[in-house]
Amino acid sequence: MNHDVRPEHKSSRSRWSWSSMSRAERRRFRTIALGAGTAATVLALTVVVIVSAVSGRSGTLVSQAGCSASTASNLRFDPTTGAEGTSVYITGANFADVTDITFNGKSVNSFSMVSPTEITTAVPGGASSGPIAIVSKTTPIISDTCFTTTSPAIVSFSPSGGTAGTVVTITGTNFTRATSVRFNGLPATPTAVTDTSITVAVPPNAVTGLISVETPVSTGVATGTFNVSSAAITEFSPALGAAGTVVTITGAKLSGATAVRFGSTPAATFTNVSATTIRATVPANVTTGPISISTPSGTATASASFAAPPSITSFSPATAAPGSTVTITGINLDSVTSVGFTGTTAEPTFTIDSPTQITTTVPEDAMTGQVSVRGTALALSTAALLIGPSISSIWPSDGPAGTVVTITGFNLSQLTGVTFNGVSAQLTAVSYTRVTATVPTGSTAGAVRVLSAAGNANSPVTFGPQAAPALPTVSDAPITVQTPSSGSGGTTTTTPTTSTPSTTTTAPAATSAPASTSSPTTVAPATTAPSTTAPATTAPSTAAATATTAAPATTTTAPATTAAPTTLSAGRIALSNQVGTSTPGASGASTWNGTADATFGKLRFAVSLSYTSETNWTLTADNASASFAIRSVTLSIHKIT
Repeated sequence: MNHDVRPEHKSSRSRWSWSSMSRAERRRFRTIALGAGTAATVLALTVVVIVSAVSGRSGTLVSQAGCSASTASNLRFDPTTGAEGTSVYITGANFADVTDITFNGKSVNSFSMVSPTEITTAVPGGASSGPIAIVSKTTPIISDTCFTTTSPAIVSFSPSGGTAGTVVTITGTNFTRATSVRFNGLPATPTAVTDTSITVAVPPNAVTGLISVETPVSTGVATGTFNVSSAAITEFSPALGAAGTVVTITGAKLSGATAVRFGSTPAATFTNVSATTIRATVPANVTTGPISISTPSGTATASASFAAPPSITSFSPATAAPGSTVTITGINLDSVTSVGFTGTTAEPTFTIDSPTQITTTVPEDAMTGQVSVRGTALALSTAALLIGPSISSIWPSDGPAGTVVTITGFNLSQLTGVTFNGVSAQLTAVSYTRVTATVPTGSTAGAVRVLSAAGNANSPVTFGPQAAPALPTVSDAPITVQTPSSGSGGTTTTTPTTSTPSTTTTAPAATSAPASTSSPTTVAPATTAPSTTAPATTAPSTAAATATTAAPATTTTAPATTAAPTTLSAGRIALSNQVGTSTPGASGASTWNGTADATFGKLRFAVSLSYTSETNWTLTADNASASFAIRSVTLSIHKIT
């Protein structure tokens, strides 16, 4: 046969010497050979898929011989070791009419005929170390060297059957790193492991089936079946339910069942449908626990528990404040997935201490009412938990006696009193979430405290009474304006007039200066003096004197002041208690700067404000009053710069 594609080789090696090839060259040659089926001038490839039993395959299998030879003479294979599924390339001679390939007697799933001298296949599952055999009608061959498998292989087990708890010895190879043994898929932990032997007990609820051994390399499966003679429960559905729920139980050897229990409580009724199925009704007062079935083949107990509905018998303390811990006592509490309090949608954190106890935290907005738990069903307490009041904010946070303070929080509708640092105050309005109280005379800086039969609560910030602020006064400054005279600039300075008893002094008339002389005209402020009228003096008329030229009149208007605003953002923000001043700006527009109380709907706190116009203002919240809690605020402000 002509070979158009040949493996790469070094000049010192024979072109077709397999033993002289490196492993990389052998694999390259194998890859070329396997791909040759796509080329018209290369070797034809035949793939044989084996689907029948070994005994049904035609061909001759020579008796297995020892494989102690150190050098292969009849069959060569690469690699010489590997786990289940490893691809193996086999070369030899006269591979005609090949019907099967075995690894130490274990048939492969399929193989590919590359040429009359080349075959590719894969290590079959369950194969153990030993020779590779070519089964053929005309030229059967067994290798004189062994292929070493790294996968676990089960050769035998003893005994061949038993009940749960029976100790089984498994014999095979490559067991050293075994991590698990399975009886028809149900895991069991080995008690002793060597490379060729495993000791393990049949696990509860095992059923008849194959034994398998798992290692990090792969899984070895026995060819024979292990027969389990004891009753078993493999599953049940549903996994939870209240009294009256019908549960379907599946397993093996369930015929002739005499009793079914949910935990320690007998089923209300049960029906033995078949050897593998029973239907049972959940009894009243059921508790969470495994289902068990008594049969002539023994008692089977499910590995998982049936979850019964929870119930609450009590809680403590009977009165609790928001944020405090409450202990709930009952039964079947290990199935609880959530805890609830009246008046809130919040899901508080909780800890399942035992099937009969849960500890949880009261939410801030909880109301007096029943406590609930939810698991396989909803359970409510018979008594109501009394929830004390809580304060989330106060406004304003300071002010003199007589100031009306709004207290916001929860459970405020049943208050018996309010104090400001211990001094009782008058309540003026009460609701579930809001109270208003008047600062009493004599109160000092301290906490605001609300009182109720269910408990008391302090404000999160200190209220600090203070004197009402005095409005600042600003003295007027002189105003200087230009007054041109006789074609040149002049200055007139006007000093504000101080209010005094009416006194008038008339100064002598000024003498007209020559036209060639120009000087500023000064208007002196009014002077307080006795009411005296000086005689008028008239300067003599001089013909040479130049007529006096009248200066044009000049009017000066002081910048308009900006009043303290009462609203912002088209009335969405209301202002009160404004304290500040208006100052002129460089552009001529004045700006009001100061402090105020800003109200956003039902929210109010102290702010600093710089206001020039409705479209030009800056509002800053006072940090000292920003420490109260806000649950939900929707605020829309337009045209803020």
